[in-house]
Amino acid sequence: VLAVDDDPLVLESIIHFLQPLGVQIITLEEPDQFWEQLEATGPDLLILDLDMPQFNGIELCQVVRTDRIWHGLPILLLCEHQDSETIHRIYQAGADDYIFKPITKSELVTRVFHRLERTKLLRSLGEIDQLTGVANRRQSTIEFNRLLHLSQRYHEPLCYALLDLNNLKQVNEQYGHVMGDRILKRLGQILRQKFRSHDIVARWGGKEFFIGMYGLNRQAGVRRLQEILETVSEEFDDCDLVQVTFSAGVAEYPSDGTDIESLYRAADEAIERAKAIGQDCVLPAQSLAGNISQL
Repeated sequence: VLAVDDDPLVLESIIHFLQPLGVQIITLEEPDQFWEQLEATGPDLLILDLDMPQFNGIELCQVVRTDRIWHGLPILLLCEHQDSETIHRIYQAGADDYIFKPITKSELVTRVFHRLERTKLLRSLGEIDQLTGVANRRQSTIEFNRLLHLSQRYHEPLCYALLDLNNLKQVNEQYGHVMGDRILKRLGQILRQKFRSHDIVARWGGKEFFIGMYGLNRQAGVRRLQEILETVSEEFDDCDLVQVTFSAGVAEYPSDGTDIESLYRAADEAIERAKAIGQDCVLPAQSLAGNISQL
């Protein structure tokens, strides 16, 4: 939870009420640092004071609601006035809820946990690929665009990798979709286990998976995917029915693309080259033939 209020006593109260219940609180007294803190923390909930000297909560709420990355972030506004006009302005700005000052523990805890639980439920229904357990395309696109902003701001490397499962169509035709689904599900489990918690792992549809790796350059990204390829090969090595492998392409921001669409094209082109030389390999975007790594 990111709480923004120019009154340190209010922020102390929020910490005092919520932190013992296991809620991680990040506080901010200076609204001019808002966007930097928002991008750095990626909160699940935003608490804004309605009345602040430089930017009031209504204005901040309106700006967040028009931002392509953060427009869906749940927002609670803190306000001293309880008149109907103020409440109307709060909802008109796009806030999800409000809390009157002075803050009471029961009201704060109830409203914050209600919003967090609702967010968790919506995410589980709308952000996760139900078969594989990894993020879906919509959610991973939002998360990767946030990493793009961080990479731009802090000049950190960022890898975009596509992974395409080989021969899935033949498996479905020969052994049925139940077998194909089992393979996809197991691959999703392997990817969740092998990548870091702050990496993005997603299924983009069919047999295509996407990996976002913040802080890694193209070469490091290729090595990580090679390790995963080895794991997958070993996992299904004893399976007499099917051979499970994948082809992957790894692109790096900004040298291979400056947005998610151009990075996708660069990684997809690398996959096409990988399939042309026999599949079962990982290629960097725009690589030379000598950079091919085949297992």
